[in-house]
Amino acid sequence: MSEWKVTTNYIGRDVYQVQRIKDTNKTIHSGNVEYSGGIFNTYQEAQEYADKLNKEQKR
Repeated sequence: MSEWKVTTNYIGRDVYQVQRIKDTNKTIHSGNVEYSGGIFNTYQEAQEYADKLNKEQKR
């Protein structure tokens, strides 16, 4: 699995999600992406959450 990272989507306004790729050897598509934490209103909130998940993943 890849590291968690922040993505941006525009749905009337920018919203942010935290995601990672399940299998980095396969094409990126909706079935190969895992999301965590729901939708964030700011990039900073999403990045802090992604950093927390990445730190926990490295343990």
